[in-house]
Amino acid sequence: MAAQAEPREPQRLFIVVPQELQSELASIVDAVESQLVDTEVAVWTVPIPTAPASLEEQVIAARALAKHESCLAVLWCEWQATRITLYSMEAGQERILVREIAEPEARSRAEAISIIVRASVTALLLGQHVGVEARAALAEERASEDAKEQATAAAIHDALPQPRALEYDTAKETPSVSWQVEAAYSLVAHSAQFPALSGLAVGFSAKFAAHGLVFVQYLIEQPLLTRGQTSTLEVWRHPVGLGLGWSWGFPKLELDLRAAVLADFATYASFDAAAGYEGVGEGMDVLLSLVPSVRLSYAALHRVHLFVSLGAEIPLKRLEFEEMTRTGPRTVLASWPALPLFQAGVAVLLH
Repeated sequence: MAAQAEPREPQRLFIVVPQELQSELASIVDAVESQLVDTEVAVWTVPIPTAPASLEEQVIAARALAKHESCLAVLWCEWQATRITLYSMEAGQERILVREIAEPEARSRAEAISIIVRASVTALLLGQHVGVEARAALAEERASEDAKEQATAAAIHDALPQPRALEYDTAKETPSVSWQVEAAYSLVAHSAQFPALSGLAVGFSAKFAAHGLVFVQYLIEQPLLTRGQTSTLEVWRHPVGLGLGWSWGFPKLELDLRAAVLADFATYASFDAAAGYEGVGEGMDVLLSLVPSVRLSYAALHRVHLFVSLGAEIPLKRLEFEEMTRTGPRTVLASWPALPLFQAGVAVLLH
């Protein structure tokens, strides 16, 4: 029997976190973790009291950490008033990757940095080199460097935490646009005649990095079949919704506020009892509704989200049918002015 290969330990990526920048770097660390969740790379944060003042001292500290602690690369950031400079030093190489990010918004800034890190880590895992040769001014005498490196490595080693738990954050999608398809059980309180109208909702949506989203949804519902004194009425609803929304992301959760315009292509057929139910009247009516809703999603798996949604259909024109009786007109079917709507389903991210 062949020996079973032992699982490989993930390679470590160190992110140096000075105490004064701990809160600013938290979102960046989370974004990098989300980017690398499907790789064999573990993100470790290295807390230090304060960042070295000069680039030379920063490079020496990073080189010491990479030399004395097995890792793939060491990352650190330098904060300026209007931009962030990202530095990445490849372990065992005199090469530094330098990138400036001028995104003013914290979430966009974190996503931009995480994409750069993802690209550089991918290159390193493939055996390629990133960045440029370190400046000649940083190449000091090896004897003095060794002493500095030993002291710095010892202090950093004592402060190393356990690896952070890698969590998939639904609010930090790496592409600028993410696409998803969804299916849900739908329940509508339609009218006095049909207080609980169930069906299947299928949809497609596009979410943008700046929180916005666009979606389309089609509802497949059971027919409305009702009998009056003199007639029988059968109505099929075909609601199609197009809407916009705004999304807020939290670890494992997303909260959406949505608003849609719903076009209901309602087809109907009426059967006259006086004619032995042989007389038939058929037709179609297009009814428009506004549909505000709030939706909460949970990231159950990497690309699978479970969600619940609460909203209301507000018809601009109500669905109403009447029949003529001996005492005059009588309402056979009349939708309510507002139709409470509940949905529970699953969404699958395509990209």
